[in-house]
Amino acid sequence: DQYQVFVIPTGVTEAKEVKAVEIRPGNNAVDHHALVAYTNVPYVIAQAQALDAADPNPGYESFGDYGVDVEQFLFGGWVPGTPPLEFPPTIGHVMEPGSHLLLQMHYGPSPIEEVDQTEI
Repeated sequence: DQYQVFVIPTGVTEAKEVKAVEIRPGNNAVDHHALVAYTNVPYVIAQAQALDAADPNPGYESFGDYGVDVEQFLFGGWVPGTPPLEFPPTIGHVMEPGSHLLLQMHYGPSPIEEVDQTEI
């Protein structure tokens, strides 16, 4: 099993309300589950980017959490069969400029090298 975290800039240039989160798995043969967190805290983003840069693989390995300080919040998740998460009208989230997503993928074992391109 492997837990890999991917640091994803949102590209948001002005505050945007998020009404739903959908995670689309890219490889059902190995995608076990996914968690996505949101942060706009510069030092947390820098920590995640440093971990990513130090890992020779895409993203960085981290079991159990995101491997950075706790100033991020869980934004959504996916397990097989999970529909998109739609927030009630009064419970949306605001995504700020410069924010990043931290996508933690749990990959199950495979006897061959696999490729995944999960989407959020």
